[in-house]
Amino acid sequence: MKYSMKCPLCNQSMTVEAESDDVAVSTFMEEGKKHMQEHHPNAPALPDEQMQAMIRFGMKKEE
Repeated sequence: MKYSMKCPLCNQSMTVEAESDDVAVSTFMEEGKKHMQEHHPNAPALPDEQMQAMIRFGMKKEE
C-alpha cells in the first residue's frame, strides 16, 4: 500500500510503500529525519513521540 505526506515546513511530498500504518510511520520517521538533515538543518529536532503523532495525523493512504 502507498502512503503519502507533506513536510509541514516546506510542503515537499513524500511517498512510501508499506504493508501497514505502523510500518509506514516507521518508514516516514527514517525518511523524515533524513529530509530534516538535508533541507532543514537549523530546525530544532522533535521528540520521537511528537514526530510519530505528527506523521500519523498527516499521512494519507493512497489506493
